[in-house]
Amino acid sequence: MELSPIVYAIPFFFLFIFIEFGILLFKKNKISAEDTLNNISCGILDQVLGIFFGLVGLLAYQYVYENLRLFEIPQNVWTWIAVFIGADFLYYWAHRKSHEINILWLGHVVHHQSEKYNLSVALRQGAFQVICTAVFYLPMALIGVETFFYFTVLAFVTLYQFWIHTELIDKMGWFGLIFNTPSHHRVHHGKNPKYIDKNHAGVFIIWDKMFGTFQKEEETPSYGITIPDVTWNPIESHIEPWRSLFTAIAQTSGIKNKILMAIGSPKLMYNHPSMDKEYPSRHRSSKSMIVYALSQFVITLIISILFLLGVEKMANLNKTIYMIFILASLAGLGFWLDGKKKLAIALEVVRAISFLVIIYLLFLT
Repeated sequence: MELSPIVYAIPFFFLFIFIEFGILLFKKNKISAEDTLNNISCGILDQVLGIFFGLVGLLAYQYVYENLRLFEIPQNVWTWIAVFIGADFLYYWAHRKSHEINILWLGHVVHHQSEKYNLSVALRQGAFQVICTAVFYLPMALIGVETFFYFTVLAFVTLYQFWIHTELIDKMGWFGLIFNTPSHHRVHHGKNPKYIDKNHAGVFIIWDKMFGTFQKEEETPSYGITIPDVTWNPIESHIEPWRSLFTAIAQTSGIKNKILMAIGSPKLMYNHPSMDKEYPSRHRSSKSMIVYALSQFVITLIISILFLLGVEKMANLNKTIYMIFILASLAGLGFWLDGKKKLAIALEVVRAISFLVIIYLLFLT
């Protein structure tokens, strides 16, 4: 299988993140190293686990295409344009329903947990989202859009959305009448009551205007979610929303109400009595810990990119070793930043052993 354009774009993501951070530092804006590390760590987790989770959507799409397609869509300039528009339309509905249906929201909520808004937030994606939204794209398989063709186009819909995660670009006049812009998407990430569940578009903001979910940016958004994420650990950031849902379901009486809690609005869970509690502030790390975390994160990032670029040719045992290192690194660095030293030290041992094995595989075999 060919690599996704998103993997090839990774160096450019980091180039623009560094440029943006340079501008923010020049303007003396505050930058949270912990938040940035957590954002990018969630992105790594999404890409690495997506190799396996993405197979669910891919195989489902391929089955429909091979067995149930009604037509055979050729590949030319016009069909590329048409499929791009169609993919963005389906993305709008997948994204919108991910905000309106609790079980889907849990696949998407990770993207909204950051209380900052910069280009690193674009990389903060939920690893379970690819499973939760796979069914929304099957109509393209049904009409005969070949699998690799469609998923390549969908990747470009995703790539477009990278640049709109910034506060450095103001409103964009006529361009924002049709296309999604940073101003429109800042609204989407706001937890202000008037901004919640607005502006779900990927590329074309016209979908929100057509279906009643558009909101222009007025006051500066307050970013994040109404029940805050209180960890810098990307794995815990993924697990906690599911834990909250299962707690709410367990404490809800009646089968019908339990089912409604799972498939109803996320507001049902957020308004549940089990959520009515005080949430601690995130741990603040020392400068020396930030420096250590950054240095180790660079190693983890390099190993992750090598894994993503070479995974198709790796033996299953090698894939497992890389996965152990990446997951232990992300969780361990998260524990360090959360101040959970005993857990962090335990994972340092796992990380060190798997790292030595990876060095052996890279240079001595």
